[in-house]
Amino acid sequence: MRRLLLFSFLLAASAQSPAPLQPTIESADQAAFNSDFATARRLYASVAKQASDPKDRDRAEVTLANIEWRIDANLSAARTRLDALETSDALIERSRLERESGRFAEAEGFARKAIGIATKPDDRRSAETSLVRAIVAGHVAARLNGAPVPPSDLKEAFTVSRRLVDANRGQLVPALLLLDASLLLGEGASALDAWHAYFGGTAQSTLLAPAAATLENTLPKWHGAPSPEIAAALAASRLFDEAVLAGAKGDVDTYAKYIRRVKALTDSYYRDVANHRANARSYRKSLERETRAVYDALHIPWDRKAIEGGPDTPLGARFGSVIAAGKTGDTFNLHFGHCVVDDRRKVTQYGRSAPIRYILLENMVSNGFETWSWDGGAEHGGWGDVGLIVQVRRAYADDPITKWRRAMDPDARAEEDEKIEKETAADWKRAAADPAGFLPGLQRRMSRDAALRLVHELRAKGLQGDALHDAFVAEYAWRVNESSIFAHEGRHAIDAQFKPVNSAQAEFQAKLSEIAFAPDPALALTGGIITSNIGSSSPHGVANGRIMKGLVAWMTAHKGEIAGLDATQPLLPQLDKLTADQLRAAARSMDPYAK
Repeated sequence: MRRLLLFSFLLAASAQSPAPLQPTIESADQAAFNSDFATARRLYASVAKQASDPKDRDRAEVTLANIEWRIDANLSAARTRLDALETSDALIERSRLERESGRFAEAEGFARKAIGIATKPDDRRSAETSLVRAIVAGHVAARLNGAPVPPSDLKEAFTVSRRLVDANRGQLVPALLLLDASLLLGEGASALDAWHAYFGGTAQSTLLAPAAATLENTLPKWHGAPSPEIAAALAASRLFDEAVLAGAKGDVDTYAKYIRRVKALTDSYYRDVANHRANARSYRKSLERETRAVYDALHIPWDRKAIEGGPDTPLGARFGSVIAAGKTGDTFNLHFGHCVVDDRRKVTQYGRSAPIRYILLENMVSNGFETWSWDGGAEHGGWGDVGLIVQVRRAYADDPITKWRRAMDPDARAEEDEKIEKETAADWKRAAADPAGFLPGLQRRMSRDAALRLVHELRAKGLQGDALHDAFVAEYAWRVNESSIFAHEGRHAIDAQFKPVNSAQAEFQAKLSEIAFAPDPALALTGGIITSNIGSSSPHGVANGRIMKGLVAWMTAHKGEIAGLDATQPLLPQLDKLTADQLRAAARSMDPYAK
């Protein structure tokens, strides 16, 4: 399976590249991004002691603590390190550590401390989300495991999550927290609002529409009594724990327990992978054993291809399960989610066409080792095979809301502009040393400008207020999907059908299509192409490196056609001066099909 790397804001490079001689937050991030945690520990420790910027020192300390508890399983060391800090980020990290250790009261306490010292809107939002996570997680664990109900105030979590959803419509975590709190409290009308906030336009899919109709009919008058009808609709939405909260028993409860066991098994295996002590064969056997057991419990005949990634297994027919156990790069890992969209369309590029089956996954049990390792810095967005595109909904859903906030919230905009100014200044030196290397300032600048350009387009149509927000989120998501999913993965399908090529060449050609057939080529470039893996030996890194060199070559050959270009300066930092048509022309100039 080909993996689609989504957005990463880590300043990372390949594990094969030598670490920079000077310890910096960037070089430490590079090592962590590539799961080289031994090097990352050393570099972050140096930054924590020596960096001139206190923000870098604090971030290095928090990241070291994260490595200590997530990778090393040394919770004591992480707690000691975080206790020495007095920042919102440190308190939020401590809250998460305690929550994932099952110490929900402690997690709640640290989240409250983070709220108390938060001065920026983003910090307060993160701290409040941590508080709600701690409270809701404790009550969900009690309900699912039959433990005593914790004394924490679930109504407070409900109120805070309601406010977070209203302020961040379309963002997944607040919506799911509100749904859980509403189900626990028997607040049916709010549960329906949360369900719609969580799924957005996806609720109109052929697979989800019947569940939506049931929930719209039943939830407004529901007040918490076990409801087989509501539970079945939540299970059909692939929200199995939520179905249990609404009273699901039998097969749904059996399956929900299975995926919780698989998640725990897989997370433990990933920790072993990160520490270079994993036994992939043993893990695969355990995964297959758990899956065989749930087939038996559900009275389903065993399917030998149950964990090979196909969507048409007996378990897939019952619960929408897509279970893909195999290698990503050199690592055996698991991609396991649940289908909420299953459509068909045809992709046509340069006179060649291929039929596509498009599947959208929800409720990811695992999204691969790299996603686990990156811990929120990036995600696998999906994969493609002959005639098949699989997309991970979670990897894409929140980005339009984040881009909206950075464009429209004055504080978030000012903070992003400050980062862009700093990185843009450094880009000139980076480009002088490597004319086709990764330029963080360019990536951030083009990403910001793509969002601002879309806002301007929509305002020109007379949109404002909530209508502007909703149109931005929908259009931004559509543009990203058209380029990174249908143009990119569609090219993989075309290549596989007409002229199979090696993985690096396949990624190169798919990324060229991603630019050439994008509604907004600049936005396409900032997603999976102008990234920190440029120049690595991975297929994505090789392809991105070739594209950067090709763009520089095109700019060199067309200097006189690029408005505002300073030909005496490095060219790549000025890539944002190219028009959309020029970016498409540059991509086509490198594509063998276009020629």
